[in-house]
Amino acid sequence: MNCKNCRFIKPEEAHTKLKKSLANRDFLGAVLEKGTHCYDLQLSGDPIVACEVLINYLCHQVLPAQAESFALESLLELKNLYPWTFSTDAASLEEQLRQEARIVIKGWQELFTIADQGPLLVILNEKTPSDYFTAALPEGAVIFQSNTDLQAVPILLYTGLKISSSEHRTRLEDSSEGQELIQAVAIAQHQQRQVVLLDFSRRRFPRSFLRVARFVQTMGWGLEPRGKLLDTDKKIWNPLPEPKSYRGFQRLKGNPSIILVDPWPISDTKVITELKAHERNLFCGSPPTKPWQDDRLGCRIEFEADLGGHYRPTTQAFVLPTAGGWMYADELFKYHLARLLNLSTLNFLFK
Repeated sequence: MNCKNCRFIKPEEAHTKLKKSLANRDFLGAVLEKGTHCYDLQLSGDPIVACEVLINYLCHQVLPAQAESFALESLLELKNLYPWTFSTDAASLEEQLRQEARIVIKGWQELFTIADQGPLLVILNEKTPSDYFTAALPEGAVIFQSNTDLQAVPILLYTGLKISSSEHRTRLEDSSEGQELIQAVAIAQHQQRQVVLLDFSRRRFPRSFLRVARFVQTMGWGLEPRGKLLDTDKKIWNPLPEPKSYRGFQRLKGNPSIILVDPWPISDTKVITELKAHERNLFCGSPPTKPWQDDRLGCRIEFEADLGGHYRPTTQAFVLPTAGGWMYADELFKYHLARLLNLSTLNFLFK
C-alpha cells in the first residue's frame, strides 16, 4: 500500500492506543487467529508484535497485495452494535464496498443533477454520509471551510452537523442541533446556494429527516423530499409519516427550502413488504443491507451527545497493521472505498 492518501500512524502511537483499549487488542487477537489459520503460522506472545510479524511475512514471503487484502478483510472481524441490522450476501468486504461505491456514485449523480439548477450547500448528516461522500471528491465538489466563498464551485459539502435520529430527543428548535442547522442554512443563503440535506437509511427515510420536517414546519421553511422519500400517491395528502413507516411524504411549501436526499436502497424487510410493486422496483436494490460502516464498532470515531446536546467524541477507531504500516480502521476503510470509487470515473461523469 503506497499512496499519498493513506494516513499511517507511528508504531508508538498504535502501541499506546492498544495498551489503552482491550477491545482493540481482542480485535487483533481475532485477526491473528484468522491469519495463523490461513497461512499455517505459529505466532504467540504480544499480539502487537505478532500482528507485525504476520504482515511482514505476507509482504515478503507471499505478496504485498495479499497483506493489503488481508488488512481489508480483517475489518470484517469488527462487530456491529446491532447484529440483526446487517446481513450481507457479499463474499468479501471488497465486494461489499464495491456495491456501496455504486450507491455513492449514484448519489453524486443526483447531487450534480440538482446542481445544474444552481450551486448547492450539501449538508452531510454525520457521520456515515460524511465518510462515504468525502472518501473521494469529484471535480466541482469542495468541503466547506469557515472562509470558503467559492461562487463558481457547484457543490460545497458541509460536514460536522449531527442531527440525531432518536425520536425521544428534544425538539430541534430547542437544541444545539437546530441552531447549527439554522447556521448552515444562513451560510447557504449568504452564498445564494440551495440547501440539500443528505443522509442514509435502509428504510423509506432517515428518522433524522422527520425531526427536520417538524422543525421546518415550525420555522416556515420549505421541504422537498426526493426519490424514495417522496410520496408517490399524488391524490392523497399524507401528513408526516411515523418513524419506520413504509410511506414517504410530500413537499412542504416555504422559504428557504431544503431538499432531502437519501440515495440508499430500502432494505428493511418490514418496510419492503408494505411497499407497492412499483415502489419496490424503484427503491430497493443492491446492496440489500444498511451501510457496512454504520454502527460498526471500532471502525470510526463514535460521538455521543452531552447534557447540552453537543456531540463529543467518546471512542476512537481501532488501529490495525497494514502493508504500509499501522492505520486507523476508518482511514483504511476510506482508502479502499476511494479506490473503488475511482476518481477518474467520477470526474468523467461530472464534466
